[in-house]
Amino acid sequence: MELEPQPRHPTFTAAATAPPRSLSYEDADEEEDEERATLLGNRPQQSDYLFPSSTSSSGSGGAYETFGTGALPPSAHSIGTADSSTKSKRSSILHGLMDGELGPRAIWNAFLTVFNKEKLSFSLWPHFYTAACLAVYGMPAITLYHLARDASVNYWIGPDGYYAPLIPVGILLLHVVHERIGKPRLIPVIFSSVVPALILFAMANKHLLETKAQAGMLLSKDCRTFPLKGDVHRSWVIATQVFSGCINRTARQLERPAADVYKITRFQECLEWTPRQDDPWAEHRRAWAYLRSLEEDHACSGWCWPAPATWAYGPVKDACSVSAGAELLEKIYPVTIRLLIFSAIAGTISVLGILRFERKFPEAAF
Repeated sequence: MELEPQPRHPTFTAAATAPPRSLSYEDADEEEDEERATLLGNRPQQSDYLFPSSTSSSGSGGAYETFGTGALPPSAHSIGTADSSTKSKRSSILHGLMDGELGPRAIWNAFLTVFNKEKLSFSLWPHFYTAACLAVYGMPAITLYHLARDASVNYWIGPDGYYAPLIPVGILLLHVVHERIGKPRLIPVIFSSVVPALILFAMANKHLLETKAQAGMLLSKDCRTFPLKGDVHRSWVIATQVFSGCINRTARQLERPAADVYKITRFQECLEWTPRQDDPWAEHRRAWAYLRSLEEDHACSGWCWPAPATWAYGPVKDACSVSAGAELLEKIYPVTIRLLIFSAIAGTISVLGILRFERKFPEAAF
């Protein structure tokens, strides 16, 4: 019985048919490559293999394709290529951050364009514009907020400075408007550059005028001509009367002299200091809180003239009206002058800048 000759498979050599070996992962080690090859092709990576071609004919003499580089299936090569491209994109982003649009070279080039008048390779709008507005108007807003926390400013001028931090918040909200519009528009630019200067100027001007007037009143020895000063004096008199009653009652309870009880007791430790439901001293409590802060912060006592301390321990220097007037005149007044001048300069520069670049604004406001 004669056996039919079996067709031979064509023989390929790796040197003749396989392309030169190249790793898909530049930084991966050999163990990870072998693992990937085992999972995808179930073959070791160091040898070449034959895979049936998608166009091979049926039968024993079908054609085969040869794949180099570990003979992985096409899917394995596509995965390696995708990972390699992703890695290259990441490296290009990192290089771009340092050398491209956001790196120090770009910032230095932007600085040089101020002098050589070259066009920037990236847009300063609106991020740098918003950062500039926050840098200009943020510090004056914070300064007014701190002024409002002062007891004398809050009592005699008002708590308007507490609303000053809303200016940076408004600038940030307008930044969103700038980003949505895309190009500089006149009305949003005015509201983010000129309007904050006007608000700061108005608030600084109010603080300046009120500080000058209230300081003169407080430094005066006359407590009858000025109604506001007289009201605080009456509140202080009532506080001393209530405090004296508290000292006498405590001395009777402890069976000790009133002078000894006074050394260890202050008005805020008495029962009368805590507000009640039907409070007979409700109209005086705001002035009491103000007088307490003055005594504790400035080592003063009394109001129109020096007197024994009611709220604070320690030695006493002056009457509290004199301490409050000196604080307004020596500390608050110079700060308000600087705020007024700064806001005027910032508003003038903003208006001049808008007039200088008015041609770049579209005709439509929005």
